[in-house]
Amino acid sequence: MTEYLIKNADGSGWPAVHKDALAAVLAPKGWESEEIAGWGDHRIRLGGAEISSSGEEVGWQVTVEGELPAAEENAIIQTTCPGGRALPIARLPV
Repeated sequence: MTEYLIKNADGSGWPAVHKDALAAVLAPKGWESEEIAGWGDHRIRLGGAEISSSGEEVGWQVTVEGELPAAEENAIIQTTCPGGRALPIARLPV
């Protein structure tokens, strides 16, 4: 499991996303994914992984659970935060 924190490019807080736009903003561009039920404000299945996004005071916490190659995972996370920056905060063994 890997966790990321998406913040504004200047490091201040989290990019504001209206709840009606979560799917359009948080689904990674260029990869096929499907929205699924589960914890978090927005959750998708992409290949063998589930990716959840939760709005927190310090930023969007994005958690990747399951199997994705590290380079692909990083590219997917970067596409979900145009204009912002994604910081890896934890890589935990599953």
